[in-house]
Amino acid sequence: MGNWIEPMTIRTLSKNGKIWGGVGFTDIIAVQKELKKDNIDIGNNFKIIGMDAIFINHDVKIGMNVTFKQTDGWVERANVVISSGTIIGDDCSFEHETHFGYNCILGNNIKVDCRCTFDSEVLIGSNVIIERCCKIIDNSIIGNNVTIGVGSEIYNSIIADNVLIGNHVKLKNCKIDKYSIIENYVNMISNKITI
Repeated sequence: MGNWIEPMTIRTLSKNGKIWGGVGFTDIIAVQKELKKDNIDIGNNFKIIGMDAIFINHDVKIGMNVTFKQTDGWVERANVVISSGTIIGDDCSFEHETHFGYNCILGNNIKVDCRCTFDSEVLIGSNVIIERCCKIIDNSIIGNNVTIGVGSEIYNSIIADNVLIGNHVKLKNCKIDKYSIIENYVNMISNKITI
């Protein structure tokens, strides 16, 4: 199976600031030549399903078997924004309204639910699950085999491998050790729990 997208809009912001876009493409190969001009590299079996638009800035690399999809029926702004310098590994899936800041690096086999935000220069390992409405911000590092629960916010923190973070957790300036479990509704600043 090759690359394909449902009829929708794909837009890129080129290095010279020109917005390039088109409507109704059914075969991504038709636009790959234009994408290469802005150093946008998209791997095989790339899919965009049910979204209005995906915005890709220059100097972006997307691995093989990556899917972007809308999952909540009709959503007014069901789009994705991928900023310059972002690298997405193989076998990843992202839902609508996901936004990537500049120079994010994401490993392989990542699943991200809808309405998640990755600020600039975030590093995420492989085999990671990030549930809906999460924010990963301020140079945070997420290890391998990590699950982050619904609505959690990670600010300038380092999370080691094999960690489970509950729902609506806020971490700021924390270092979380391997094999940790952070319960639901915890606020932690510099590894001290606050109420």
